Amino acid sequence: MSTLADERRSDAPDILPDVLAACKKRSFLELPVQIDMDRLLEEFHRIPEEAWGDSLWDAHCSIDMLLLRGGAKGNEEDFTTTDVSNNPLLADFPYISSLLAPEGPFGGTTYGFIFRTKPGGMTRVHTDDHESWTRNVRVHIPIISNEGAVLMSEGRSLHFAVGGVWTFDNQAVHSVMNGDTTRVHMIIDVMPNPKLAALMSSATFHAGEEDPVRWKATHWHGWTYKFARSAPLGRQEKLDLGLDPDGFASRVTSIQRIAKLAGACPLRTGDIVAAANGIASSNISRSPLDLVHETMSPGDVVKFDILRDSKRKTVRVRLVADNHFMLKSRAMNVLKRLFGKVAPGAKASSTGY
Repeated sequence: MSTLADERRSDAPDILPDVLAACKKRSFLELPVQIDMDRLLEEFHRIPEEAWGDSLWDAHCSIDMLLLRGGAKGNEEDFTTTDVSNNPLLADFPYISSLLAPEGPFGGTTYGFIFRTKPGGMTRVHTDDHESWTRNVRVHIPIISNEGAVLMSEGRSLHFAVGGVWTFDNQAVHSVMNGDTTRVHMIIDVMPNPKLAALMSSATFHAGEEDPVRWKATHWHGWTYKFARSAPLGRQEKLDLGLDPDGFASRVTSIQRIAKLAGACPLRTGDIVAAANGIASSNISRSPLDLVHETMSPGDVVKFDILRDSKRKTVRVRLVADNHFMLKSRAMNVLKRLFGKVAPGAKASSTGY
């Protein structure tokens, strides 16, 4: 285990401002790096399936992830900690390891991972705004792709072709839309160093093109109140529960306070939500709850298939608009303050959602 400070060359100038300035608002840049695609593909295809896990971020839909370099806690801190090391798996993958190494083409990396996006999957609009990511340049090395796969930055899109090495301003609002086959990108966060500075200074700028349709499609479109939050189950846990390992079953982690006050949420913390209206997987949503929030409208009725205390149940919810919940919550809070309890008839039914 080493720290990032240990790996910063003591004789290297502080070139962070210049390197990041070269990237800022310069989406997109193609770096002059030659990748041995035969070696990269050979090693990629030897990665065992059990090494993959679900992405940790809500914006990522239908995306598997493999951490190459980072922390060792198995959570989001692996991508922000200063205590980093290579995944032991890399001992069997010398070429991938060489791309991460200080003596490699990028001068060393802070974090490294591979994202595998299923056909039709997407990454919804977001920014990579954690402090650890603002001090690095994020580099994409496509391993497998298709013409329909694009990365979009502030409404402009570009296909990152296999064989190229790409970067962009990841502090800008951006998203990804995949095409009809699997998209695999190796992504590395590179700490500014002389090698990277030289690459940035000779990079080729690509303006991309306006892409309003796909840009809009990757936005968050929820009309209904997001009444609960959930966390996707791991593949093995889904198998243990007798659920589809490729499905998007998730565990309810919390119920929103407004939904509790309205008395209208049939779900409980700890419930396993396996499907919504019979849909057990989706390329555009990470969980049944997200699918409902993104694709259904106020007034719609949704049927959730759940596991509660190892028993299968079905619960129904009538969706309401966000402002409906807010107004009802405020009214109920006033009643509580005035009377110490909810007045008779004020409580919503369990399906009045």
